Amino acid sequence: MKLFKDKIILSTNIDSQGEKLTKEELELIFKQIDGKRVPIGQNHDAAENFTGYFENARIVEDEKNSNEHCIVADIYCDESKLNIVLGGLSYSAIKDMFATGEDPLFGIYLPFPYYNDQATLNAMKDIDTPVVVGKWIKKDASPIAIAIISTLTSILLSPIWTRYYNKHIAPELDSLLDSIYLNKKLKYDLAIKCKDQHGHDFTLHFTSKKRDLKSLRSSIIKTGIKKTFDYINKSDKAKTTGIAMVRLIYNESYSRYDLLNITFKNGEVDEDITD
Repeated sequence: MKLFKDKIILSTNIDSQGEKLTKEELELIFKQIDGKRVPIGQNHDAAENFTGYFENARIVEDEKNSNEHCIVADIYCDESKLNIVLGGLSYSAIKDMFATGEDPLFGIYLPFPYYNDQATLNAMKDIDTPVVVGKWIKKDASPIAIAIISTLTSILLSPIWTRYYNKHIAPELDSLLDSIYLNKKLKYDLAIKCKDQHGHDFTLHFTSKKRDLKSLRSSIIKTGIKKTFDYINKSDKAKTTGIAMVRLIYNESYSRYDLLNITFKNGEVDEDITD
């Protein structure tokens, strides 16, 4: 891999969607990557493997535009992929807008322009399952509008994780998917917060089948959690270094989720995963 220093990965300038990050929102995204080695995906698609990584991120003033700021970083990738990398960086932050009830278990984070659409927001207030509704702020050129459903509390992946999942997560998730007030024009991915028995916090990102809510049913999601649990138990690195994120992809042939890649706390990635 070749080093490309001081490349702009995000800024407060107006983007191709006509949207503009505030400096506060830029700083919120920066907190997620400060001091870390961060893998870089391809064309905003969580179903693709990584093309490289960046590190040494920092916020600087934009030399070309006064009162604007940028996140710059040192990018490592093949030279032939630099344009793909710069066009496919999609670093994001979520921002809560309102809750529809007490003690919500899930948050629903909408992409642009849906988080600015009052009709969409008003409909979500009628969802029976209490949820937090918010913005998924990101640089995203995808032609498919993707929202994310996220758990707001962590599942402890202990040997008895299935008891908690079956009692609390599964019925709430299925109820949410059945709601007539959930905007079916959107594609939904699912993020589940987890903690392993060694004290490491991480996220499971389920890349669903496009616009098919059946692929997010609790029984199918459970297959991916089990594979992650088994991986942790077999991997010494998962136990010592710790996992930061697990990305899973829906296998339509078998109606299950398979592990796509594992990002560790130190930024290294395992993409050679076999069941």
